[in-house]
Amino acid sequence: MLNSPRNKATLHILNLRNPDYIKELQIISKLVQLFKRKLKEDNTKVAITYYFRDTKFADKVLQTAHNTDESIDLLVISSEKENAEHSFHLSNYAQQIINQANIPVLISKPEKITNEKGIVLQELERKMNCN
Repeated sequence: MLNSPRNKATLHILNLRNPDYIKELQIISKLVQLFKRKLKEDNTKVAITYYFRDTKFADKVLQTAHNTDESIDLLVISSEKENAEHSFHLSNYAQQIINQANIPVLISKPEKITNEKGIVLQELERKMNCN
């Protein structure tokens, strides 16, 4: 329970975005707004950092996790399936982090992926207006 009075945890979020996918910036921005709103409601401290420079995401995640003054207990990443036929295969990005991380790693994989950014934005707008 993150909002427990005894819990002094802070969620550190490294928000990665491939510079080749400009259209996703709007989706990321709305997701961050929703997330920050929810964390504020739950009295949870959050620190958000953005990384948009290149596609070396695994290197940046590992560098950030290993070179921090903060004590990190768990590294949570998202990963898409590399091969649709084999749900247990992870992307090279996820495999690199698992193999090189010096802390436990939790991987979250979406159940389904939609390429329709308009649909994603509509759903986010709906959720933001409901709160």
